[in-house]
Amino acid sequence: AALAAAAAAGGGLPGDLRVVVAEPPASAMWRDAAAVAVLEACPHVHAVRRGVSTECGEEIGLPPGARTAVLASPFNHRDYRAAGGLLNSSLHALCGGALRPLLRGADPTGPSPGRAVAVPAPEGSALRARGVELVVLATPPCLAPDKGHCALAQGGAEEAARLVRQALDEALAAVVAWADAGGAARDAGRKQPGEGPHGATPAELDALVFRPPSERPPRLTSDTSRMLDVYLYRPDTVREWVLWQDSRMIVIYDGYPKARLHVLVVARTSFLSVAGVSDLNPGHLPQIQAMGAVARRVARCLAPQAPPGAGTNVRLGFHAVPSLQPLHLHVLTDDLDSACLKSKKHFNSFATDFFVPLDSVETWLGDGDPVAPHVRGLSRLLSGPLVCHKCSRPLAAMPELKSHLPRCRGGA
Repeated sequence: AALAAAAAAGGGLPGDLRVVVAEPPASAMWRDAAAVAVLEACPHVHAVRRGVSTECGEEIGLPPGARTAVLASPFNHRDYRAAGGLLNSSLHALCGGALRPLLRGADPTGPSPGRAVAVPAPEGSALRARGVELVVLATPPCLAPDKGHCALAQGGAEEAARLVRQALDEALAAVVAWADAGGAARDAGRKQPGEGPHGATPAELDALVFRPPSERPPRLTSDTSRMLDVYLYRPDTVREWVLWQDSRMIVIYDGYPKARLHVLVVARTSFLSVAGVSDLNPGHLPQIQAMGAVARRVARCLAPQAPPGAGTNVRLGFHAVPSLQPLHLHVLTDDLDSACLKSKKHFNSFATDFFVPLDSVETWLGDGDPVAPHVRGLSRLLSGPLVCHKCSRPLAAMPELKSHLPRCRGGA
């Protein structure tokens, strides 16, 4: 659906890009007439059904002479091993052993039902030589009734269908986001004049204008944890919410701001595919430093534009246990004065150590430490007492806190 929408809009995907949807003949996808109709209606999609073959490229079904993003499925292969079905084995074989390290670096927790991860095709591999630039692996839920982890038995048909849609939406949208951000053009050596190394002009970060929309943003799904998907996968519907973007990340207004100035730096899954800060390990340091560099420039540019009463003290950090995915970095003033800040949980998620500073995360990763041990157990702070983060005054309840915050002058 994401590919069809991009094609209908007349943009996003280059005309010579092909997305290969490779599924074995017995796949239930081929029995879904609606799904097949969507695939056949999109000129960018090359859907193939392949059985046993002795040649890897034929097994996957790459169309000759076309730049291609391959969509495959690791199914239930833990840790992205080159095991199981022929499609998965063929894909790893064409990458000469280089695919698994890329996947593990992008998603160290391993595949989980309903998720997808995107990585560049390994340089120098047979897959890259065949014209493939992006590999997207989607993990649908297990639908085999004879398996103990069958999603149909565990959560019912509705939940299984939701996970299937989520996995495919995330996979296809990763292709759209990559191409829309200029990935295909850059990989083909057609960088636009003045374009930065990641598809956007970095100087734009120094010329941002703080003008948040008055309406709430639309959603792609009823799953509240995936509210950020609309920015990554359907940016055409939320243009007024996007401050800046490139092939790695997107800077947006927070849809439910908890301060007078509140924006998010959201990592694209093709750049960094983790759910939250506790999933980060030292191998992710370059990506976090890149997000931090963007966030600090955004803060420098927007702080002087903050609404009256916000002050110029801008905080950068992550929630220890985020309510939204994928990974996103908060950039907000420390007033915490907003109509959207309605509960003790809202306040304590930013006013206590549950809000993990970017500087701390960079230090831990730079020292070779994974983040998880440093943030373990911090969820307890959400139900702790209300204490003003500026003057340390205890507050009895939210009405008292809401009255106190606009008047607080810190320790003065």
